[in-house]
Amino acid sequence: MRKSYRFRIALLVVCVLLSQNSFAQEDNSISLDEGGISLRGHTGWVYSLSFSPDGSTLASASWDSTIRLWDAASGREKVRLTGQEGRVRSVRFSPDGRILASAGEVVRLWDVASLQEMAVLEGYRSLSVSLSFSPDGSTLAISRVNIELWDVASLQEKARLHGQFMNLHFVTFSPDGRTLFSGGYDGLIRLWDVASGRQLTRLRGHEDWVTSVTFSPDGSILASSSADATVRFWDVASGRSTAELIGHSGDVGSVSFSPDGSILASGGEDQTVRLWDVAGGEEITTLRGHTGYVFPVSFSPDGRILASGDRDGTIVLWDMSPYITPQTSNADFDGNGAVDFADFLQFAANFGLNQVDAGYDAGYDLDGDGAIGFGDFLVFAKAFGS
Repeated sequence: MRKSYRFRIALLVVCVLLSQNSFAQEDNSISLDEGGISLRGHTGWVYSLSFSPDGSTLASASWDSTIRLWDAASGREKVRLTGQEGRVRSVRFSPDGRILASAGEVVRLWDVASLQEMAVLEGYRSLSVSLSFSPDGSTLAISRVNIELWDVASLQEKARLHGQFMNLHFVTFSPDGRTLFSGGYDGLIRLWDVASGRQLTRLRGHEDWVTSVTFSPDGSILASSSADATVRFWDVASGRSTAELIGHSGDVGSVSFSPDGSILASGGEDQTVRLWDVAGGEEITTLRGHTGYVFPVSFSPDGRILASGDRDGTIVLWDMSPYITPQTSNADFDGNGAVDFADFLQFAANFGLNQVDAGYDAGYDLDGDGAIGFGDFLVFAKAFGS
């Protein structure tokens, strides 16, 4: 065995030991029978969750006036951001992961690298309920008394959409960024043309307030949740409601599509998280473990984790591997259909190389950062055995 080869394997072993040690520090998670861990720290209702684009960090917003950042792999709290007045109702990462936006009585932008506040977007000073970045990250939509569109680069408000007034509750951009969807207390979903600010149409079907709307990855399906205890699917092209999912026994707080679009998750007042088959509209399973109204649910970018938060201040990270095919870089280096020890040996032989080194192979750079290091090892470790 070559000396450098042995060194890389030894280094990987050290990395494993170090990671196990660091993950054990300040561990406030509790294992659940359903395959999840419970994160404790918030003292108020967890109202919003957002994964960073690389899936490494989960941001949570609570009515206890704090924003917390969690390590998505271990469940450890990484940092706590304070300074937001009153209840924090929404938190969102920008598409490039550089900015974190949080909404309360004002909207604050945080630099993710330095964890310092970048700006305060006051606009019409009232409680901000929902935030949504456009797919290209250039625009931030804020639901207040009306919908405000802010230019992220200049930090200036560039448009205000009128027509839903105090009924606003949720806003989200379509995958192409041309249309904005909003839901409100009148039970209607409104479609807005972003360029002109004109209201295009209204979708009717829910019998109570709309709590959230989200798009399938391919943009063809809109899913909405409501206080009428139902989830609905809508055909985006026609605006027709194509399915009504019934199972929750109370308000449905929010919905989230898996990255491959095959599963929809919903959280409800009945303290459950439910997984639905998108193609057939049937319930796959019910996840139990919360002790309060489950409001936000959010899939990680690779589909391996589903995060949910409740009124009691608890966040649960659910293991989705039994239900979904993770969207990860291919760690099956030898192509035999399994990520096993043979793949580990190949990975170990390339560990420590970066893109300026001879022999660097981007196929082993699983996180795409230009170097084959510990971050790639964590990705490989998650895939090992699948």
